[in-house]
Amino acid sequence: LIYAAINVVQQGSSWIDETDRFHRLACSTIGFAYACKAQLRGNSLHDDGDAPFLIENGILCQEELDAIVTQKGWQPYYFLDVMRAIINQECGTLKVAANILDVKVAHHMAMEDSINVLSKSIGGMIRVNATGLPQGYNSFQTVLCVVFFLVASARFTPDIGWWTPIGMGGIYHVVRMILVIGNDMEDPFGTDDVIDLPAELFCEKIHVQIKAVYDRKIILSYDLGKGPGSVSGVYNNDDYSA
Repeated sequence: LIYAAINVVQQGSSWIDETDRFHRLACSTIGFAYACKAQLRGNSLHDDGDAPFLIENGILCQEELDAIVTQKGWQPYYFLDVMRAIINQECGTLKVAANILDVKVAHHMAMEDSINVLSKSIGGMIRVNATGLPQGYNSFQTVLCVVFFLVASARFTPDIGWWTPIGMGGIYHVVRMILVIGNDMEDPFGTDDVIDLPAELFCEKIHVQIKAVYDRKIILSYDLGKGPGSVSGVYNNDDYSA
């Protein structure tokens, strides 16, 4: 997800000339990451607590946020639609301005492939989140543990006597801990700092990296392809005069 998000914005930085349209692409990609986090936790952007941050940083406006949260579909896919709309508009501009169909198709297909990677990434995470264990799994494990501890207690009591409860208690806590961890790992996108994946950190990394790409596009005073005017190259032409 992090790689695909950064890649989309990097491609936009190279192929989208209009500043406002590129800014829209960068913001929609960041919004996509936060929408994924909310979706995987069963929340909306409005309920997950990220809405004030997104509005304050200019990633979303209140009007667009209201439109997103009122839709019944998965919210991350709204941002994918925004990205595709930006690409179609930009490629249409290229065709009218330069009349180069091959350039349009190449740019369009490359960025569409990157957006497909984003779509597959959220789709895979939703499948992980939605595919739980069978309903009878915990019941089977509980019955198995009861049978084991009854048989083990009857077997070891003649040999270790009053140490049996202590030994069985220790084994029980180990087995129980394994079962609890297994159940918690069914939903790895929660808010537990110990067991769950750091979704907030992923979103922050995507935000920081996309901002860096945006800054390189907007803030730098020279073309990245040409470099600063003071840079003449690695080699000095005088070296070849002989």
